[in-house]
Formats: sequence, structure tokens, C-alpha cells
Amino acid sequence: MLAGGCLCYCPDCGNRRAVVAQVALQVRLLLLRSLGRAASLQLRVYRLRQRLEVDRHQAEVTAGLRGFASRFSSVRRFACAQNNPRTKGSLQHVLGDRRLWRLGASMVSNDRGVVIETRRAGFDDLGRASEVLGEAFADYPWTRWTVDSDDHQARITRLQLLALENLGMAFGEVWLSTVDGTIQSVAVWMDSAVAVPSSVFHAMEAAVAELEGSRHDASLAAARELEGRRPVGRHFILAVLGTAAARQRQGLAGRTLAPGLAAADREGAGSFLETSSVSNLAFYSTFGFEVIGHRCIGGGDPDVWAMSRKPRPTAGRSPSA
Repeated sequence: MLAGGCLCYCPDCGNRRAVVAQVALQVRLLLLRSLGRAASLQLRVYRLRQRLEVDRHQAEVTAGLRGFASRFSSVRRFACAQNNPRTKGSLQHVLGDRRLWRLGASMVSNDRGVVIETRRAGFDDLGRASEVLGEAFADYPWTRWTVDSDDHQARITRLQLLALENLGMAFGEVWLSTVDGTIQSVAVWMDSAVAVPSSVFHAMEAAVAELEGSRHDASLAAARELEGRRPVGRHFILAVLGTAAARQRQGLAGRTLAPGLAAADREGAGSFLETSSVSNLAFYSTFGFEVIGHRCIGGGDPDVWAMSRKPRPTAGRSPSA
């Protein structure tokens, strides 16, 4: 016997209700302790999850900052090396293979932090785009034959700007490749199914004649010699492809060319181009172009090769489509 009563049922003590009450109290105490332990455990788990989430977020932020710092440092080293005559020649091949796709544009970067993006042109890009094309075609056989040699590159630049504004942007597609945000390569595609009104060419005549200068008549005659050489049926025409001299032979031209070829393949259309550079024949052949004609303008200068490419099957189109 204890002062508080019997802890077990005992017939001799006659205290059944007290025993039941004591047992019930003990059970409640045990339940409360169990619930307390469970709540404490849940609280610990919640706090641990919060800590892990915070640690993960901090790790992501730290990794991002480290990546940014690495890229910034690489760009600084690259810029310094470009300005160093002892290392400038070793910086020609800086393109990487890691690809990122966003909003229809392709972006690629490499371990040195150089970022190359291929995208459609906007009207704000046309000034720089025409400068790139002016530089690329400053010593091109066709433009030497058709554009006055006086202030030659500036004339070509203005002719390209005129064509970009009135033809490429209005009736075709203009694609660019940029290196660290600066335009370095330009391609203009025209679709033979999209008719350009004759009024557009008529409106450009005076400006073209002025810019071609003393070679304007030769330009008109050369254009007449090439009439009727394009393929029958719908085809995509590569009107121009040019890369800044300092960025040539680095893969930019092929990257800029690719979206137009992909569009032609999706549409089941062939591709066509004309070139006056014999070195371009091997380049374009790597993309599936074949020579279908050759002509010497003006009896010997310049040479013009016509090249065509058959569409390639894509996921959404059968080979016979």
C-alpha cells in the first residue's frame, strides 16, 4: 500500500475506481510523452530539410558565381592576349562544342569564355552586318568586276546595306553569328516562292548605279549573262554569305549557313548559290552543294560557278516528299 492508493487491483483494498483512474492517468502520460517525442522528431526533420535546402541553394549560387568569375577572367585573359602581338596569332581557333539553344538561336561557348551565337538579324544589326559584308567582299572577283575601285570597300558596304534593308529583311531571311556580342558573319537567304515586286528594284536603281560607279554598265551586262541559270521549282537562294576577315576559317560561316539549309530541308526545297571564288567550291561542297554550271563573265573575268543542293530528309518529312 502506498499513500496514494493501490497501484494494482487488489480485492482486499476495495479501491477498484482508484486503480482504474491511476491506470488511465498512466496511459495518458505515456501517450503524451510519445506524442511529444514524435512532434520533436518532426521538428528536427523539418529543420534538417530547411538546412539542406539552404545549403543546396548556397551551393548553386556559389557555383554560379565561380562560373561567372571564371568566364570573366577568361575573357580578360583573351582580350589581353589579343592585344599582345606575341600571342595574337595563337588565338584563331577558340570555338567550342557545347551547345545551348534558346528562342530559335544557337549559342556555343568554350573553356576560354568566348561565346558564339547564331540568330536572326534585327534592323538594329544592319549597320554592322553591312560592314562585315563590305570587308568580306572587298577583294572578291565579282565585286571587283562590278563595283568602282574608288573607295571600293565603302561602296560595297553601302550596296550591302541597301540590299539588306530592301530585300533581305523585307522578303528573305538574314542570319547572323556573333562572337562575344559582335556580329562577325552574315548570311542572306531568299525563297524563290516569295516574289519581290519590280517596284522594289526600280526604287533601288538610282542608288545602285551611283554606288557601282564606273562599273555599273559592266554590272548590268554581267547580270544579263547569268539570267536563266537558276533551277526550276521552288528553291532557297543563298544571296550572300560573308565573314569578317579576322574571323574566317573558324567555323562561323558554316554556323551562319546552317539555319537556312535546315529551313530548306524542312520545306523539301533545294538550295542554290553562285560564287566567283574557286576556293568556295570545296567549302560549299561539304554542305552538299554540287556545281551545276560555270561561266566566264565578260569573256574571261570573273568566273562564276552555279551550285545547287538537294534537300535532305528531316524527322517531319519523308525522303520522297
